[in-house]
Amino acid sequence: MRAHAVIWLSLALAVTGCSTTRLVRLDSATARCRSVEECRTTLTKALQQLAKEAVTQGTDINKLLTKRKQRLNPTMPTRFFDLAENVQAGNWYLGDPEDDRGQEVDDPWLFRAGQYIQVPGPLRIPIDEPGNALDFSTAGVGVTPVVHVRVAELFTERAPNDVQLIPIHIQGYPDQYLILVATKLIRCIDDAASKVQRWKSEDGLPEKVGQYYAVDDMRIDHRKVGDAKVFRTEGWDIALIVSEDIKQALERMKATGVKFTPV
Repeated sequence: MRAHAVIWLSLALAVTGCSTTRLVRLDSATARCRSVEECRTTLTKALQQLAKEAVTQGTDINKLLTKRKQRLNPTMPTRFFDLAENVQAGNWYLGDPEDDRGQEVDDPWLFRAGQYIQVPGPLRIPIDEPGNALDFSTAGVGVTPVVHVRVAELFTERAPNDVQLIPIHIQGYPDQYLILVATKLIRCIDDAASKVQRWKSEDGLPEKVGQYYAVDDMRIDHRKVGDAKVFRTEGWDIALIVSEDIKQALERMKATGVKFTPV
């Protein structure tokens, strides 16, 4: 009488990929049945219990099925993009950050160093050339990223461990703007796939020999990025890199001033 039950057991094992322990549980459920109908009813109840466990997060069978799904459908590699300002005539041009006395900060490149920074006091950004305000801008010689608060909120939501946001004041604009600091610096430039130039001894700057002089058509080694979604590239920190999901979110909100180049 159990022949039918054995067929059901084999089918259940094939479909669920369940372990020997689960098979023993199913076998035990039919061990004492005396008719096909009784075996079918008992086995159905046991399978329903396994199905409940299968959809309950944290159970052994749920973990097993989740891993199996991941093997069959591996996650596609994340794409990354260099985020820069889309410079166009008619838009504002911002200067380097200043303190509350109107003095430029000592190191305007500090904000792209790829690390958390200490801000001594309130900062403001001057408008060197008036024009249309942008949601994303790069300010002054330091190419400091300046973002509208709605863009800042997006970065905080999607990459909270990768960014520091520093409030600033822009004269004549009541909306909140912030400096966007990428707090991770990752050595990931793929020299072989990029067009790179390095300083040489004949250039007359011995302290720079071996460092990047220029990086064009930059490509990165995604394997070295880890779980970062926003970061600077070590050795060429002018590049501000964001993940594809952040790019798409900025596009959906129609953020102004953004330009993306795949890396």
